[in-house]
Amino acid sequence: MKSVTVVKYLRILKNVGSVLNAHRDFHTVATRIYEIVHSALEIKNFYIYQYNSAKNIVALKFSIDNGKEKKQRASTFAHAFVEYVIKTKKPLYIKDNVRKHCKKLRINATLIAKSVKSWIGVPIVLRNAVEGVVVFQDNKKEQAYSQYDEMLLVNIASQLALFFDNARLSQEIKMLALADPLTKISSRRYFDLVIDREMKRAIGFTRSLSIAMITPDGFKKIVAQYEPQVVTKLLVHIARILKMDIRDTDFVARYADDTFILIFPETTNTGALTVSERIRAVIEKTRVPIKDFKKKRITVSIGVATYPTHAETLPELVQCADYALRQAQQVGNSLIEAS
Repeated sequence: MKSVTVVKYLRILKNVGSVLNAHRDFHTVATRIYEIVHSALEIKNFYIYQYNSAKNIVALKFSIDNGKEKKQRASTFAHAFVEYVIKTKKPLYIKDNVRKHCKKLRINATLIAKSVKSWIGVPIVLRNAVEGVVVFQDNKKEQAYSQYDEMLLVNIASQLALFFDNARLSQEIKMLALADPLTKISSRRYFDLVIDREMKRAIGFTRSLSIAMITPDGFKKIVAQYEPQVVTKLLVHIARILKMDIRDTDFVARYADDTFILIFPETTNTGALTVSERIRAVIEKTRVPIKDFKKKRITVSIGVATYPTHAETLPELVQCADYALRQAQQVGNSLIEAS
């Protein structure tokens, strides 16, 4: 392969940068980067590895093998070189004589595919931690790459590091938006997304869907009597019990200041009442671990509603559960009412 000119090299980087700015999906980004370098340099083997430092696992996240995308592990594999790059946090360029380089680097040559003739791997480094490795590989000739190719890959790796960082930040922001900052369980926003999906599923498959609204008894008096931090600890206490005691298929979220809401997929009204009663009893029996809270235990009221028993639409279902909750509160403490 001939050395690319500086102008051509800069044009490739500009195009890669445009792709990274325009797209957020990793597969789309990886595919477009390959198309750019393949068009300009006739690169036929292009790999992006991801490294999980916590689990010490290297995974092949994107693979172009001989010009074709591979959904599974590449057949012409050089995993030991990738591990070396991760360990040293430095680029590795194998120009020729792969076996000789393996011996020099103390790499087991049997772990390198015999077809590998030239290889460049550059670490994707973010805040001094290796996130992955991006690779060019040639299986037909030695000295297939130039210094420009190595520089190009270094710059692509740097841009991919920023892409991964932005993707992680976006995911963290999304998760924060879907989690209630006070109790750390799901937020009202997340509930709206989940209940909409479950309602469509219940209607489409002719299944029951139940929800339950839960609120601590005498909450207004508690707010008036105690400091805000005590009230917060009480809500966190209830949230923890709900999260631990629901079934794997159920969902819990903080719906309002003093109200939690549960989703029971494919559950009849009888089933929802049974689960709700167990939850009510557990909360009542569990000692409140708050030093400044005079009551040793707290009780809750629960309102239950079921599709299609009580409602045929999502707004009606939520309204019915809210009505049942108000009825339970009016009758007395520690009660469950169905709409």
